[in-house]
Amino acid sequence: MYWQGKASIKQFSTDVIVGGGGPAGCAVAIGLRKLGYRVALVHAPRPWQTCEGISARTCEGLRSAGLLQALAVVPAA
Repeated sequence: MYWQGKASIKQFSTDVIVGGGGPAGCAVAIGLRKLGYRVALVHAPRPWQTCEGISARTCEGLRSAGLLQALAVVPAA
């Protein structure tokens, strides 16, 4: 489930709320979802850029999670 804006916790059921949509938060959310948990990923965008690249170690983690190919189709900002 994805939405933008304000929402009430009563609008959906979740087992886990993960705070932060960075690499670690996304990895945790994906891992929990693969285990069958209902996950809500909460992220507050920053007005500044916080990352300009992806390290080799992060690429390996994305590859093992099956997500590296998905990044190849995301246009640069």
